[in-house]
Amino acid sequence: PVSMLNNNVLMNSDFFTGAFPADYGNAISGVFDLRMRNGNYNQHEFIGQIGFNGFEAGAEGPINKENKSSYLVNYRYSTLGVMSAMGINFGTGAAIPYYQDVTMKLSFPQTPIGNISVFALGGISSIDLLASDETDTLENLYNNRLDIYDRNRMGVIGINHTYLINNKSYTRFTLAASSLISRDKVDSLSAENGNPVDFYKQDFVQNKVTANFFYKLKLNSKNNFQTGVRLEQTIANLSDSIIQNPTDAFASLTEFDGSTYLLQPYISWQHRFNENITLNTGLHWQYLGLNGSQALEPRAGMKYQLSDKDALSFGYGLHSLMPPVSVFFTTTETSPGVWEQLNTEIGFIKAHHFVLGYDRLLNENLRIKAEVYYQSLFDVLVDADSSSFSTVNYGSLLSGFPDRLQNTGTGSNYGVELTFEQFLTHGFYFLFTTSLYHSTYVGSDGVERMTAFAGDYVVNGLVGKEFRLNRNNPDSKPKYIVVDTRLTAAGGQRYTPIDITASLEQQRTVYDWDNAYSAQFDDYFRWDGRIAFKMEGRSTSQEWAVDVQNISNKKNPFNQQLNLETGEVETTYQLGIFPVMQYRITF
Repeated sequence: PVSMLNNNVLMNSDFFTGAFPADYGNAISGVFDLRMRNGNYNQHEFIGQIGFNGFEAGAEGPINKENKSSYLVNYRYSTLGVMSAMGINFGTGAAIPYYQDVTMKLSFPQTPIGNISVFALGGISSIDLLASDETDTLENLYNNRLDIYDRNRMGVIGINHTYLINNKSYTRFTLAASSLISRDKVDSLSAENGNPVDFYKQDFVQNKVTANFFYKLKLNSKNNFQTGVRLEQTIANLSDSIIQNPTDAFASLTEFDGSTYLLQPYISWQHRFNENITLNTGLHWQYLGLNGSQALEPRAGMKYQLSDKDALSFGYGLHSLMPPVSVFFTTTETSPGVWEQLNTEIGFIKAHHFVLGYDRLLNENLRIKAEVYYQSLFDVLVDADSSSFSTVNYGSLLSGFPDRLQNTGTGSNYGVELTFEQFLTHGFYFLFTTSLYHSTYVGSDGVERMTAFAGDYVVNGLVGKEFRLNRNNPDSKPKYIVVDTRLTAAGGQRYTPIDITASLEQQRTVYDWDNAYSAQFDDYFRWDGRIAFKMEGRSTSQEWAVDVQNISNKKNPFNQQLNLETGEVETTYQLGIFPVMQYRITF
C-alpha cells in the first residue's frame, strides 16, 4: 500500500504505541498523530519527482509575506502501469494498482482572530484481480477462480483555528468533513465454461463530520491543565449482498442507511513535583449514540529524570475501541425469508496497558532506550457460538465476521523493545530496534491461541551516510553521494491450516479453524538499499537515485491456497528484488 500523505508534506508527528495520553481515544493499539507542515512563507518553491510512488509535483510559497501566510499543494499519480508495461512484476500478477491523490494546506498565522489553517486531502484507487485473465499467474492470490474489482475514493477537508488568549492559555478548534467510498464486485468463474457469474457486491459510503476543541492552561511553573472534547458524526450508507443458492438471487449481508455519533470528552493535568519528577494524569470518556455504549478511561504517566542523561518512565492507560460501523448492521437470515441485524448492541473493545521505560543519552547524538509492556484485552468481540474467531485478528488476510458477535473475548500482549539511535551527525545516522513479544487470545470456545500477528520478534536496522564530493572546493556547487540501507527480520506470519479433505469435498477452500493460527511461515527477511547523487545550485536542487527493494531476493510467503484441481496447497510469495529509479528536482 502507498500512503496518501507523503513525506514531502509532513512535519514532526507523534506516534504512541501504548498508554497514550487522555486527549487520544477510540484506539487500543497505538495512535499516529500526523501533522502537515506549512508552506514556505518567504519564497515560492516547486518540486517534481518520479519514482515508485508515482509522478509527483508540488508547489509552496507565500500568500502574503508580511503576515507570513502561505500555501502548500502536492499531487501524485501512480507509475505502476508504466512499470508493468516495462515488464516489472510488483507482486500482483497482471493486476495493476492505479491511484492518484492531492494534498493542500493554506496557512494564515497572523489574522486578527488567531492562527487559521485550511487543509484538504483526496485520493482514488482501483485494482482488478482477475482469475479469468489468462496472463495472470496469481489466480490464487486471494481466492480460487474469482474476478475481483475494487474501487475506493477518499476525501477530507477541514479548518483549524488556534487562539492565544494570553501568555498562559490558548484554545484550538478543528472542524473537518470526510468521505470514504468503497465499491467492490466479485464474480465467480463458472466451472463449466469459465465465464464470470455474479457472486458478491458491496457499496459502502461513509461520511463523517468531526469537531475537536481543547483548552490548555499553564496554571503556574508546576501545573498545566488541559480539557477538550471530540464529536464525530457518522452518516453511512452501507450495503453488501451475496448470491444465494439455489435461487441465484442476491441476499443482503449488511444494510444500513442512517447516522450515529461518538462523543469523547477528556481532561488532563500535569504536575511537576520538582525538576526531576513529572506526573501526568487524565480521564477520557467515550459514548456511542447508536446504542448507549460508554467507557470511562483513566490515564496516568510519570517520568523520573535520574540525571541530565537518563530517565525512567511509567505509563498506564485504559483504552477503548469502537468496532467498524458495518459490523453493527450485518444482517442474518434467522428463519426462511427473515433477515435481522443481531449486532446492534455490541460495545467497545477494551484494554489495560502498562509501560515501563528507561531512556539514556550516551552523548549529545547517541541514545539508547528500553521498554517493557503488558496489554490485557477484554470485552473483545468473539463469535456468540463456540469458535476460534476473535477481532484481535482483524486485519489479517482472513477477516470475515460471524453472524452474531458478543463482547466476551480476551487477549494479552507483552514484550520488551530496545532502541539504539544515532542522530544525524556529520551526515551519518543509524537506528536499530528490537522487539521480543508474546501475543495470545481466547475465543468463545475458551481455548488460548497465538494471534495472527504473533511472530515473536522483529528486528529493524537503518543506516545512512552522506558524502560531500567537492568538500575541498567551497566555491563550487555542493555535490553529494547519499547511501542508505535498511534491514528487517521478523518471525514468520502465522496462518490457519487448510482442511484439504473438506475443501476437496466442497470444492472451495475450507480452513481448519479448530487449529486457528497454529501454523507459521518461515522467518521474514528483507534488505533494502538506496544510493543517490545530489547536486545543489543557487536556486535549484536535483537528485538522482536508485532504490533497490529486497536486495537478497528473499521469497517471503504471502499466503496459501488450495489448488482444487491438483489437491496441493500452493504458496504465494511477496515481491522479490525490485529496483526503482527516482529523480527529483526542487526549484
